[in-house]
Amino acid sequence: MISWLWPLAAMPLLAAAALMNNLLYVRLAALAAAGLLAGWGLWLARQRRVQEQAGQRLRQDIKQIKEELHQQRLNNLDLMRLKDRNEEAQRNLEHQMEQRQQILKTLPAALILADHDAKITYGNSRVEELTGWKVGDLLGRNWNEVFNQPGPSTVPREKALEEAERYDNEQDQIKSQDGREVLISSHYWRLPQQKGLGWLFVTRSQAVDYDRLKDEFVTNISHELRTPLTVIKGYAEILYEEAAAANQPRAELLKIIVDEGERLSAILDGIINYRQASMGQIGLRHENVDIVKLLNLVAADMEPAAVAKGVKLVRKIPESLSPCKGDFTALRFAFSHILDNAIKFTPEGGTVTVETGGWRLEDALWKLEVHITDTGVGISPNDLPHIFDRFYRTDQKVHTKQGTGIGLSVVKEIVQTHSGTISVESELGKGSRFTVRLPMTD
Repeated sequence: MISWLWPLAAMPLLAAAALMNNLLYVRLAALAAAGLLAGWGLWLARQRRVQEQAGQRLRQDIKQIKEELHQQRLNNLDLMRLKDRNEEAQRNLEHQMEQRQQILKTLPAALILADHDAKITYGNSRVEELTGWKVGDLLGRNWNEVFNQPGPSTVPREKALEEAERYDNEQDQIKSQDGREVLISSHYWRLPQQKGLGWLFVTRSQAVDYDRLKDEFVTNISHELRTPLTVIKGYAEILYEEAAAANQPRAELLKIIVDEGERLSAILDGIINYRQASMGQIGLRHENVDIVKLLNLVAADMEPAAVAKGVKLVRKIPESLSPCKGDFTALRFAFSHILDNAIKFTPEGGTVTVETGGWRLEDALWKLEVHITDTGVGISPNDLPHIFDRFYRTDQKVHTKQGTGIGLSVVKEIVQTHSGTISVESELGKGSRFTVRLPMTD
């Protein structure tokens, strides 16, 4: 407001200049003074506005700086909290890594990790104990180059993983650092997210111990279940016969109990038979076996099941053949199981064929070939290498009927006990062909 007083002060001078008609110089001086006062007042007013605007900007800048400082303090607090969380996460991660390292060090099996080219990227301390190689000397080297015996027939260990995510080889072997052959049981698998390959192995003696304990446990449980199951089956059969004779509706439900009891009994028998076969208690007799009589008897046993399923059972068996040597009962069990599987997995309208393929020289022994061929669902390439493995079951998406996974293991044990071999060819959706080769009598 003071800046506006200067133009007001010039008003009397203007008035005096207007009243003084004769004094020209005085009038001019008054006008000049009035002009100067008015200009000075306007300049002061302008300067005042400039100062006020500068002050306002300064206050805004100070306010903004305060807000930024406050936000910076908040950000610093967030950073401190984030830093604390990161440090805690780092400590937890280090603790977990330490635990994992400790687990890997104390793992009772050798563990090797490799990239997609089978070049070793990690090995635990057990690798050195079993192979003699220091882990540092293995890093970056191909595991086939290190552990495989040289030779044209050597197959890369990762070859089986081209068509499967995992692969077991219970009859594996490696070359130690000093050139010795070490018998091992191996498990190979692909690491998740395409990060490479894994290989876990133990010496064969350890694997045998683990399998023996597992087999003994399963066998003991099977024996314990057999007695109460027999009682349940007996009472169920009595109730079913009474209900069926009286034409009662519950007869169908009781028939289901009887059938499931039979199925469970067959499972237990299979487990016990497998245990006996693995201990060499099946197929120990060496007698002349009339293979024609045996195959015809097995086919006759399975004929009712084939008729009920709507499957054609074809026999291509000659009238006579030279006898094989072995145990008639054990071989009957083996061929019955193969034929039962063929009928079970062949749809209605399909065909199962039992035929002999003549004699062939194998392992310095003349062996008779027996083929059991079906037009069933077939076996997938992933399952095919494992169907004779104990407790292995095929993909449920293909085979809706699932067993215990020991039947073919028992068959293999029986055939091998007779110095024979068993093999299978199969194509998914077209069928399978099992071939058993048994030596002739001396």
